[in-house]
Amino acid sequence: MQKRPRFLLRVLCVAIFFALTIHWPLRPIPAAQTAAPKYILLFFADGGGIPHMEITRQYNRLIHNEGLVITDKIIKEGVMGLMTTHAADSLVTESAAAATAMASGCKAKFGALGICADGTTPKTAMEIAKEQGMLIGFVTAAAVYDASPAAFVSHVRTRRDYAAIVDGYLQFQPEVLFGGRRDQFLGQGEPGSRRKDGRNIIQAFRDKGYGYAATKEHLAQLTRTQSLGAVHFGGYEL
Repeated sequence: MQKRPRFLLRVLCVAIFFALTIHWPLRPIPAAQTAAPKYILLFFADGGGIPHMEITRQYNRLIHNEGLVITDKIIKEGVMGLMTTHAADSLVTESAAAATAMASGCKAKFGALGICADGTTPKTAMEIAKEQGMLIGFVTAAAVYDASPAAFVSHVRTRRDYAAIVDGYLQFQPEVLFGGRRDQFLGQGEPGSRRKDGRNIIQAFRDKGYGYAATKEHLAQLTRTQSLGAVHFGGYEL
């Protein structure tokens, strides 16, 4: 039963750029909509795709007589596109290779994060955005160091190098980082730690001015601009 909240939260996330393109023809964006956007939001479901979105949309239309509000609005008023997310060395993809395709625009080998199959490490979409002065936030229902969010920051040969991924977040310094699992944030020897060194990454974030939330109550009390969190809901650690 503990896995259900994570599964449901993932399913509820919408892959904006995976939305259905097969039912509405693409058309030019009106001139009024060509200005630089104030916000760019990326929502995606780990493992989700067009069939999942379509069956959900059809269910809503037939059972509840309504569509998917965000997806339908984007489809009708925006521009849709498709991209492939297969691994460079495998017909069947997985989260690291798929997220690398989305974040870096290249195909990665099975399990690699932010490293193209030819060994190059292009800047990710988040790294480019940060260089342009944009504020960055990560919110995930999975572990913070899970492959899907990590691909937008990390450049490691294996998605299992969790400590390096967490250290990469510290170096990147997003304005907001919320998700689950603190085991790679705690120094070796501390209760619950799985790191192989003595670094306490929570304290390292605090030293850089971050506020930290370990519970919903702590989350409500955060007032600093930069925030870090490994949040518990109902006793279940995400």
